[in-house]
Amino acid sequence: MITRTITPKVKRHINKELHSIGTYHSEIPLDSIFSILAMNQIVPISEDGTEWEGFLCGENSFCYFDMAWISVLTQEPLVKVKNSVLALSWYRMSSNRYEILAYVT
Repeated sequence: MITRTITPKVKRHINKELHSIGTYHSEIPLDSIFSILAMNQIVPISEDGTEWEGFLCGENSFCYFDMAWISVLTQEPLVKVKNSVLALSWYRMSSNRYEILAYVT
């Protein structure tokens, strides 16, 4: 798989958008987080290089998602982002709402 870096300007832009979705949610807002990435032509990917599909478990944890640029022609992830990952952590509070932290490293 070909790799390409993500610029600091794009990282700042994505992180500003991720911050705008807020901290507290009734569920982990994966759709909102992944939509922000998609608007910037990026998708989270699995270890095999395909678009990530799955679910998150546990009341509190964290994970890191590798990312890839979406091909403009085929709309498929082809070029791995080599200098950044999507970091996501969650904590379920006593109110049953989740405290979320998401950012691109």
